[in-house]
Amino acid sequence: MRNIWWSVLAVCLWGYPLHAVALQVQAVNITDQRNVRASTTRTFSLTDTVWLFFHVTDFAMDQQRRCHIIENLVIIDAQKQVVASVPNLLKIQQVVEPGTDLFEVENHVQLRVLKDRLKPGEYYIVAQFVDQLTRDEKIVSHKITIVATRSSPADRAPADRPSTPPNRSKTSIVRASDQFKYGRIIYVTGPDGEPRMLALYRPGETIWLAVEVEGYGMRAGDGRAHLVQDLYVYDPNGEKILEKPGIVTFRDRGRKGRPVVFTLQITLRDPREGTYTIHLTTTDRLTGERIETKTTFRMIVP
Repeated sequence: MRNIWWSVLAVCLWGYPLHAVALQVQAVNITDQRNVRASTTRTFSLTDTVWLFFHVTDFAMDQQRRCHIIENLVIIDAQKQVVASVPNLLKIQQVVEPGTDLFEVENHVQLRVLKDRLKPGEYYIVAQFVDQLTRDEKIVSHKITIVATRSSPADRAPADRPSTPPNRSKTSIVRASDQFKYGRIIYVTGPDGEPRMLALYRPGETIWLAVEVEGYGMRAGDGRAHLVQDLYVYDPNGEKILEKPGIVTFRDRGRKGRPVVFTLQITLRDPREGTYTIHLTTTDRLTGERIETKTTFRMIVP
């Protein structure tokens, strides 16, 4: 891999790092949908946008508690040749609040911009993260397949596809949009709050999650939908610690082209530090379809 990477420029000294540990980067997901972290996509068309999500931890800080991290990105073909490179795709230079030990990084690549350099086949998207204070670097990669066109949702992972509905008549059912699926899934500051920058929480803090559901069924006569939302929370060891089947039921009028938004409230009792997983299941009672997805947050214990 060395022969394909550009030289990292020498960086200025900001003083002795406050955090002398090795930089860590976890590749969370790759998908063609922004803010949908649990539905992985491995096959993309030449017109798709590739969304990449990472968790960056164990970064150094200068004397002003400011981190200095850059991300470089390259796309490599099956013959290990670089077809595109984006140096300094992302720069993280900000003051780190006490107790914060994780940054959630989101970026994207528009394949249509590179269509003159790409052709159908297998590629690797490689991200290099560099801590400019310690010069530590981490490289993570995703293998993808690029096709000329992607005409059906069959290229997506099972988590992003509805289960097969039972055989029943749907002549009186219309859909809000083409496919029953999740839209945006974001952590927010309250029931009507703004999106949170980071999914980091402390014990006693309420977790609010906004979940968009698209493509649900509506009765043709009155436009009413019937959705049931289940929620399960798993601790860092993978043990189920919270079970809320039917936490929200929606039995009201839907709107064509508009998602139903569930705002879910979660409170954990005596949580310990680590990454927790929220498992969501949404059932459309009118069509019999069901979709599932997962999202994670991190609990920080002082």
